[in-house]
Amino acid sequence: MRRDLVFFPLIALAFLGLDCAAQNSKPTPADPSGRWVGEYTAGRSHICLVIRINKENGKWTGVYNRPLLDWENQVDLGGLTIHGGTISFDLGDPSSESGSKIHVDTHWTGTLLRGKISGSGVSGKIVLEPSATLSKDYLDTLTGDYEVPGGGTYVVERENTYLCFLNRRTGRSGRLIPASETEFWSGPTFDIYYPPEFHFKFLPGGDGHFAQLKVSEHGKRKLLATRKTPYRTEDIEFQNGDTKLAGTVWAASGSERHPAVVILHGSNYQTRGGQYAALGFVADQFAGNGFVALTYDKRGTGKSGGDRVDDPQLLSGDAAAAVRLLRARPDVDGDKVGLWGISQGGIIEPIVAAKTGRRLAFFINVSGAVVNTNEQEIQRTELELRADGFPANDVAAAVHLQRVKFHYACKRDNWDEYVEVLKQANGKAWLPDPYIGPPDLKSSSAWDFWKCGVEPGKYWENVLEPVLYIQGEFETNSNPRDNLMRLQEAMQTAGNQHFVHQVLAGAEHSMFRASTGGEKEQPFLNTYVDGYFQLMIEWAKEQVKSTDKKNSE
Repeated sequence: MRRDLVFFPLIALAFLGLDCAAQNSKPTPADPSGRWVGEYTAGRSHICLVIRINKENGKWTGVYNRPLLDWENQVDLGGLTIHGGTISFDLGDPSSESGSKIHVDTHWTGTLLRGKISGSGVSGKIVLEPSATLSKDYLDTLTGDYEVPGGGTYVVERENTYLCFLNRRTGRSGRLIPASETEFWSGPTFDIYYPPEFHFKFLPGGDGHFAQLKVSEHGKRKLLATRKTPYRTEDIEFQNGDTKLAGTVWAASGSERHPAVVILHGSNYQTRGGQYAALGFVADQFAGNGFVALTYDKRGTGKSGGDRVDDPQLLSGDAAAAVRLLRARPDVDGDKVGLWGISQGGIIEPIVAAKTGRRLAFFINVSGAVVNTNEQEIQRTELELRADGFPANDVAAAVHLQRVKFHYACKRDNWDEYVEVLKQANGKAWLPDPYIGPPDLKSSSAWDFWKCGVEPGKYWENVLEPVLYIQGEFETNSNPRDNLMRLQEAMQTAGNQHFVHQVLAGAEHSMFRASTGGEKEQPFLNTYVDGYFQLMIEWAKEQVKSTDKKNSE
């Protein structure tokens, strides 16, 4: 599972370039173009594989990704040959420095591609299942809350081109891979799609809308959940200057005016549902507990206009415009609008507050750094390398490179030193991403992006509203102690007596159950820690109650 990297340049999505306007389609023997998901065996290893095949100008081309081997990179299929019911291609061997290949031969067997792999000293079997490509508008017809008799709810939300599910009772979550328009499967984790562990089937009701959901785990335990509507959703648009932003309002039931919350993304490419639909799950929790929630596509993503940038001033302006939109709604109590942000969203929260022109009701900061953002990146490198078991000399060398890099971004007076340190690092296991993404040209736009970093702590010094700061026990995006100390200093400077800090046991940066919080562990996580959603909702409800008391005094 890949966390967002705070204020890092955009990393290409690994989900194999699904066309945003794609309509329902699926690979067939007559036309194998589209997405394939499966695995191959290499010795004792089982490698999840995602492939997309296209035909351009009469020629077959393809790309692939192995989440455990290729990080988020899409790699060209080599030697792709399609003849009748047989498909052959080559994969690179990530363990080989000689550029050797793994050769794959497959043929249609029923509805699947099956075959063998060979080369690079390994041999094994492969199975690939065709996956349907479904339009986003169609996927939205499946989202919602599905209640299980006797207790429990499956929440289904959209993450850009995928659906994701959350079992509210257990915290188990995952991405849904479409086998057809109504049948989906979910693999062991968000990033390991195969083999299937859960099967989902959406069932229409008498009015033609999807009314029920069948869920089975490992083909054994089967549940039938019924769709409920504890709130309504509506698509909205709003402006920040010349930029049009698009999102969704999750409107709580009832005719009275409600408290409300704007939900802020982490960094990089994020549509309104957020990474792994996490923002959708948060909005669902708030709306089901009497709040009006707003999520939106970041500028340059989804249906929002503007350029895709992670500039904190632009992003905070977008969020301030979202606050103004909520305050203008007749179903919202304008004195009870708060902010919820994760990672980068938590970083920009106090900057948003400075632009709203009116006090907010509360702030919930989940894993957002408070120290200088360049220093945060240096800390991330050190913590992640330690968590992933790198030796001390590697950690020291990587941290030194980061310090030299960010010194140049800020001062622009040590280019030769940077080039030399970068040269010494070439070939190291921690270079490049996911640990460090170093530019090698003076002309790189990253230097002007980073500059001397952003100081969130300075903005927090002006916040007087209630603040809930949530950190995970295994936070590795920045040093938890340093961030807490800086926020405590800021709260003291502001004279803010309404500050609560909570560390969630066993949680990493995104609040999934973890053991280390390192990058190597990320692909294997799949369950939110106990109490995460309840903590946020109950605390927020107390803050808006306090607002009522203050207004009545």
